[in-house]
Amino acid sequence: MGLQQVFISYAWGGESEQVANELEAILKSNQIDLIRDKNDLGFKGLIREFMKQIGKGDFVVLIISDKYLKSKNCMFELMEVAKRESFLDRIFPIVLPDAAIYDGLGILGYLKYWDKKLKDLNSSAKELDSLEKN
Repeated sequence: MGLQQVFISYAWGGESEQVANELEAILKSNQIDLIRDKNDLGFKGLIREFMKQIGKGDFVVLIISDKYLKSKNCMFELMEVAKRESFLDRIFPIVLPDAAIYDGLGILGYLKYWDKKLKDLNSSAKELDSLEKN
């Protein structure tokens, strides 16, 4: 069997990064190539292109934390992964304790968080319209 490649999607810093580092060490010891931004993006690499590449991966480990669920970059990566067929067959989620995804109130909290972000964006866009009229 050839060298397998696995992508990882995680929020930088804290426990997520610790888990990513540990996972990388374990996979490398088993001759599985882990593709992650900090190692494979390169100097002046285009982060958006790298995030799209994650979406095309055959295997993607998702380290899901509260910070992950509130990160626009992580959500972009997740949407790129979801675009491709066999989503559930390709992902391997690791859910950290601070990710409140197992109860309705926690999920509702994330929905409210992104709803507020969208409302803030719309409000800012309306301010631009009013500036143009002045």
